Amino acid sequence: LYPVWIMPPVSSIAENVMVRAFVPLDDEHCMFVEIAHKDYLANTQSNQLPGGSLNDNLLPNTNDWLGRWRLVENQANDYLIERDVQNQLSFTGIEGIHVQDQAVTESMGPIVDRSREHLAPSDIAIGRFRRGLLRTVRAFVEGKRPPAADTPDSYAHVRGGHYVSPDTGDWLAMHTEKVANTPGLLGAEAAE
Repeated sequence: LYPVWIMPPVSSIAENVMVRAFVPLDDEHCMFVEIAHKDYLANTQSNQLPGGSLNDNLLPNTNDWLGRWRLVENQANDYLIERDVQNQLSFTGIEGIHVQDQAVTESMGPIVDRSREHLAPSDIAIGRFRRGLLRTVRAFVEGKRPPAADTPDSYAHVRGGHYVSPDTGDWLAMHTEKVANTPGLLGAEAAE
């Protein structure tokens, strides 16, 4: 959801009632924001920040610009990697999807030269998204607004989440039907 919101499919489409934002603060830092339905947070342990609450496991606030709402797990303490867990149960040894993502992102350094990157076919969406962002920025510089800025209802039927479909059939039609029949989504009421 341009320009900073995402709906990662980390839970079933019926339960994945959340959005996340990565809001740029400057060229090297962003603020992470998650908004979720209270039932989603109560039922989905794997997607929460460490400690099960957005307010748990944070460093004390400081007075500087970047000194608020910082996770205890960070680059300075190697994201509290547990080597025994890494050896036996988890590839990363880092608890929580968000902290794992943060570790991978920050390990690349503050600014990455993407012109030297070699994306694979499975990364087509990444390339298309980046090109879309560049087009949007160029249009904004020319005084044009992104279409969704004036038509927020274009996001009405957007939802992240996963489900298992049959092996055969038109996947897009099956996805559209699944979304239409998922409680809490616009259009679901008509299908009931």
